[in-house]
Amino acid sequence: MDLRRLKSDLMITGIIIIFLLGMTPLIHIFLTVAWRGINVIARDPLGVLFKEPPIPGSEELGGIGPYVLGSLILISIASLIGIPISILSAIYTVEGMSKRLGPLTSLLVRIMIEFPTIVIGLSVYGTVLLIEEFINDLVKIFGLGGHIYIPRFSPITGAIALAIVMIPYVYTQSEDGFKNIPHHIRESVYSLGFSRIRASIVLSSYVKSALLSGIMIGVSKILSETAPLLFTAFGNDHYVTRFPDVFLNPIGSMTLWIYKAGLSPYDNWIDLAWAAAFILLMIILVLFVISRYIIYKR
Repeated sequence: MDLRRLKSDLMITGIIIIFLLGMTPLIHIFLTVAWRGINVIARDPLGVLFKEPPIPGSEELGGIGPYVLGSLILISIASLIGIPISILSAIYTVEGMSKRLGPLTSLLVRIMIEFPTIVIGLSVYGTVLLIEEFINDLVKIFGLGGHIYIPRFSPITGAIALAIVMIPYVYTQSEDGFKNIPHHIRESVYSLGFSRIRASIVLSSYVKSALLSGIMIGVSKILSETAPLLFTAFGNDHYVTRFPDVFLNPIGSMTLWIYKAGLSPYDNWIDLAWAAAFILLMIILVLFVISRYIIYKR
């Protein structure tokens, strides 16, 4: 056999072996979560999704309803905060609205990707305390009396923390999309006499695939986050549906339930943690496939 052919075959074989070794843990995790999660959900599909968590250590299975609802609320509010900021920041950077601040904005946002998310949660928590202290100092100075309390654990603080985590992921995709707009298209839009703001709106429709894929990636990222919610959302085993209490009380998320129940010694809680992990995994996989499809079609 030719020595060159032998080296090529050995190299290909080595690459395949390394690939399989790298994929084995991922496949094992996926199959384990799927097997355990499906077995739990099959016992009471609707109950798992809508019931409240059971008494720990009991025979009741219960459900993760408050945590599913909490995830939806947190993701919705975080998206309303993070998506506009991300896209507008990308437009500000790429369209050259400030030659000095534009590159600095891009650098700072990309640095945010490396921030430990638990530090973001602590920062939001600390900021809330500082704002409360500042407001109460003003109340004392003006002699208004009383004490102003700002909820430390609530959907608002949790969503702000998640929005900060989300911004760099949506921003980078949006920035790359705007940078890849052909020069002649950008010149054509500006030749119509549009202002920079109006032109940016028109150009946004040209890169909507990049914007959508960035949004999908950002949502997937914050959907799987636990650390920033430990000091902001905190968690809640019960439904809170009255307005405005729903925005003023602690709220749960599926990741918080997995963290809390997975560390507990109770079998029924651990079973629900597997169910929550499987549901979360499926949602993230669907979002990932959609984002990849959008990027491919682009």
